[in-house]
Amino acid sequence: MGGGLMQLVAYGAQDVYLTGQPQITFFKVVYRRHTNFSVEPIQQTFQGAAEFGRTVTCNVNRNGDLITSMYLVAKIDKGVRANYGWVNKLGFAMIESCKVEVGGSKIDEQYGDWLNVWDELTREIAHDRARDNMIGNVDGLTKISGGSASDETTLYVPLKFWFNRNNGLALPLIALQYHDVRVTIKLREASDLINYTGATAPTVTNSAMKDAFLLIDYVYLDSEERKRFAQAAHEYLIEQVQFTGDETLDSVSHKYRLNFNHPSKYLVWNTCLDRYQKSQKWIDWAVDGDWEAARERFAKKIWLATRQSLDANDAGSGYTLSMGDSTMEIGDTAATATGLGGIALTLSLKVDAQVLFADTLSAGGAGMADATLANVVVLRNTLTIEDLNTLVSEFTASSGLPADGSAFLTSKQITVRDYFNYSTNPNCTGNPITTAKLQLNGHDRFTTRDGNYFNYVQPYQHFNITPCDGVNVYSFALKPADHQPSGTCNFSRIDNTTLNVTTSATASNGGVCKIYCVNYNVFRVMSGMGGLAYSN
Repeated sequence: MGGGLMQLVAYGAQDVYLTGQPQITFFKVVYRRHTNFSVEPIQQTFQGAAEFGRTVTCNVNRNGDLITSMYLVAKIDKGVRANYGWVNKLGFAMIESCKVEVGGSKIDEQYGDWLNVWDELTREIAHDRARDNMIGNVDGLTKISGGSASDETTLYVPLKFWFNRNNGLALPLIALQYHDVRVTIKLREASDLINYTGATAPTVTNSAMKDAFLLIDYVYLDSEERKRFAQAAHEYLIEQVQFTGDETLDSVSHKYRLNFNHPSKYLVWNTCLDRYQKSQKWIDWAVDGDWEAARERFAKKIWLATRQSLDANDAGSGYTLSMGDSTMEIGDTAATATGLGGIALTLSLKVDAQVLFADTLSAGGAGMADATLANVVVLRNTLTIEDLNTLVSEFTASSGLPADGSAFLTSKQITVRDYFNYSTNPNCTGNPITTAKLQLNGHDRFTTRDGNYFNYVQPYQHFNITPCDGVNVYSFALKPADHQPSGTCNFSRIDNTTLNVTTSATASNGGVCKIYCVNYNVFRVMSGMGGLAYSN
């Protein structure tokens, strides 16, 4: 008897629970026939010029029977970028808010920040390369490069309203004979979407967005199903995003009143520190994500800035270091500035370096070296990522730093906005939320938990991916990413909901906390009109 047959006849009482009275077979495929339909992506234009800094509106035409997926398509002119690049995830960052209205009533409103949070919680890693190209998270846009002109880049930013994420919730235009569907998007200014080097901000106009429109998937139904959709009343269980505005971060302990309604699936809160959200001037920054290379550049910059003999060229073409007399030997270096103190002294003690090339062509025969990063070799570098979290203004406020050292750092500074850094450190590590607790009508919904529970454990339990540091979640549902309800908390029946959080000392220096709530509601379509069954 063969081994396979031996396994087949080894059948006992316990097997009845597995294979007794079988209901399926794995060796004959079963499928179900579907209704006849087709899908076509059709461009929908905005009213008026669509460019950065504007609020644009699109009245969705009735080109088909239903609509599903929707993309904001934006054509960005790379232009001549002498000293700047676009921010990370430009596609999300450029959207300040977007809302969909039916019959003049707002049904849902979302935000560029929320699109990123949703992406952090639900994206499929296998699609990261496509996603990065769609939203402009690529070196061709973000790299601060030299001044060569390039072809324009087209972004495809996926919107995430209820009908965009689930074909079964497709918006039935055929049943909305008397109500128009309108999408309104508020775009940020172009000047708020760039990172640049040097002391002077480049001129980037809002017309850098050459064109923008919505690309919508229209569904065409067969005649029989089309007739049913047009004549019948419909009720859709939809999801909405609630956001009541930024909450201030001005201390270590915070108590936020949550003015949310409806049966809700989960809460998300993240901190946005002023250090990263606003245009801050950094000694160095890893625009390309290579923080080890940034740590090396940072070390060279502060070493040069703290040299006593650093001097600006009279011709204004750069900086030099005086290396002493003409009898230079291998290993000679420039001395640290006398009287140096504060953070400049602390950080300079973590770096040893020397110049690679010097000559004796200066007056008096003293050795002179070009004070450039390429002419410095770092011998010892014990700087940490926390050390790199230092602004130029914080460094130059140190006592004893030569004036030319301050000017040198200012000429090399990098001005950065990182809208989606929710963490403590520049490299997106460290959760600013140290503890959190939710209270319902004064009663603890759960005991105080540390930040890691909300940043790691809750996403591990309820989502398919762990978000970046600083995205904190508490889910009332077993599977919150699914449309099928699996648990909610009805905030409409709770008078007082508060979220108590404590933050790190870094977070208390300035910033905001964004708190989102995802809830269920019912969208009804009847008699050619549509609207929500439950309002706030």
